[in-house]
Amino acid sequence: MRTVIGIFFLGISTSSAMAGSFGFSPYQTSALPRAQAVAIADLLGDSRKEIVVVTDKLTGSPTSEKVFIFTVDPINGPQIVTSMNYSSGPFQPSVRVSVADLDQNGLQDILVGHALGIDVIRNLGQGNFSDPTLYPTTTYAGKIATLDADRDGDLDIVGASTIGVYLLSNNGNGTFSPATTIPLPAGYPVLDLEIGDLNGDGIDDIAALSNPPKLFVLHGNGSGSFGQQQIAYTSGSATVTGMGLGDLNGDRLADLIINRRSISTPTWLWRLDQTPLGNLAPPVNIPSGFNAETPEIADLNGDGLDDAIVLHSNFPQLGYYIQDGAALSTELSASFPSASGYNEQSMAVGDVTGDGCPDVAVAHLFNGLIFLQGQSCTGADGALTLSSPANSGKLVVQVSNNAGPIAIRDVDVDLRSVGGLVLKSESCAQLTTYSRSQQRFRCSTKDIAAGASATWTFTYGGRGKAAVSATLTSASRDTDPSNNSNQIDVLNE
Repeated sequence: MRTVIGIFFLGISTSSAMAGSFGFSPYQTSALPRAQAVAIADLLGDSRKEIVVVTDKLTGSPTSEKVFIFTVDPINGPQIVTSMNYSSGPFQPSVRVSVADLDQNGLQDILVGHALGIDVIRNLGQGNFSDPTLYPTTTYAGKIATLDADRDGDLDIVGASTIGVYLLSNNGNGTFSPATTIPLPAGYPVLDLEIGDLNGDGIDDIAALSNPPKLFVLHGNGSGSFGQQQIAYTSGSATVTGMGLGDLNGDRLADLIINRRSISTPTWLWRLDQTPLGNLAPPVNIPSGFNAETPEIADLNGDGLDDAIVLHSNFPQLGYYIQDGAALSTELSASFPSASGYNEQSMAVGDVTGDGCPDVAVAHLFNGLIFLQGQSCTGADGALTLSSPANSGKLVVQVSNNAGPIAIRDVDVDLRSVGGLVLKSESCAQLTTYSRSQQRFRCSTKDIAAGASATWTFTYGGRGKAAVSATLTSASRDTDPSNNSNQIDVLNE
């Protein structure tokens, strides 16, 4: 049954109020008892994104302690294509899920956090996955995320816990050292984690949110260690459960948005903008409907600006805010099942149908997988090329905007040398140290007008041959992602 809500909830307007703009199709559901957490990524290696859902433990249930991968048919909705088991021992814990390429083979691996620790399920390609490898933690592993904490070119794992933040360092091959703890003050169990540069130094930091409401910003130093900044909040009788991270005011700096779950008025979200000095400004109240849950951040309409999406417990709506380049809009809504019991990884956003518009997937203990397809988003086509005449000593990376407005988020340049060449750049941040075998750079963000292009020039020295690859990530929806990557051999005899 499909239902469209045509009424207003506490100043939250239905999506029909902005006819012709971004919105969502009626939701579709797939029965999956005990669904706890969800992520979206290309798990089958087909250049299309799938939905991964993890279920918790329920004795006797055929869906207990499983990881499911779904594709989405635009007509029939989500369809299970494969599943795998994990074990959380004799417990019935909450479980969390994350997806990342942990061994740098181009395939997305699956991480499951539970009472015993973190299970890593390796992607073997062609729809095959390894058995889980457990990395124990001393307490329950909550939300999990990845970042390159020591800037050695591979992803490390962080996880929320009741005593702080777990850190598992990547050994360079997708295996991990035993978990260590970044401690936090007693009495502040971590509910949610977000990863991003929160002080403008180009190094990823960890934002850790607790309840009682306190935000801990763990500033990375690039060598695997973290400093600590504490920001306290007063929420009265309300509680916080999660947050999102993105550029919420168009200044290219990472900001935070935190929910304030309450059934009394006024209700709002807190937005914390990063200042040019690398601090977080005092929170700005954003009006929101009752019982706002953990927000997610994504560019919904393809204009290159981050927007916000939020669930509401016990209300038949999903809320979303469209950014205009300076602030978020009044909350809009889409029809959604009325339910409670969401967590900080109940929702994921990504283009699953392949039409270029972001979709929303929600995991719920009793409703299973809930899917909403995004509609009516704009886009542009960014194309990346590489050039390097033999013995020229130069590598030129060019990004062209073939059509429409576009904002380039990242250009990652990766050199894998077989002879000892060394790249140098004055405008791109080096992500790995100089090596005879590998270097990685991230180039600065640029706006590119339609029909225009931007270039980054690298110089290289030494003698030998190297393979260079580059990948473009756009903040705008890219209508043709097939030209977002390229590779070339460079030679210096």
